[in-house]
Amino acid sequence: MTPAAVISRPELAPVLDSASNPLEFAGLSIDTVVREVVVDDQVVELTKLEFILLSHMAATPRHVYSRGELLFDVWHSSPDWQTSKTVTEHIRRIRHKIESDPGQPRWIRTVSGAGYRFEP
Repeated sequence: MTPAAVISRPELAPVLDSASNPLEFAGLSIDTVVREVVVDDQVVELTKLEFILLSHMAATPRHVYSRGELLFDVWHSSPDWQTSKTVTEHIRRIRHKIESDPGQPRWIRTVSGAGYRFEP
């Protein structure tokens, strides 16, 4: 498979174990079986990649992911094939959809010089 084919196939991203479903946090629920995110009792529409990225990070709270790790884990890509700005943009979009104040994020935090982590 060519790098472009891998990049365009987000369905290749890891599938979460449904036994740990849904992922529940104060004010946030991520149901990986029905692919639904609920924030403060309101369903939030995410794209397929946004959902995979959020679910992936939420499955391992407080784990710090570099942009390169997220490119590999979610997109099955690498900085050699795809810019890490892809991750930055997807994180920005998710924050605007799930955070009450995207400028002061509650759930997806930036770790300076390292990447991102999900805060439960």
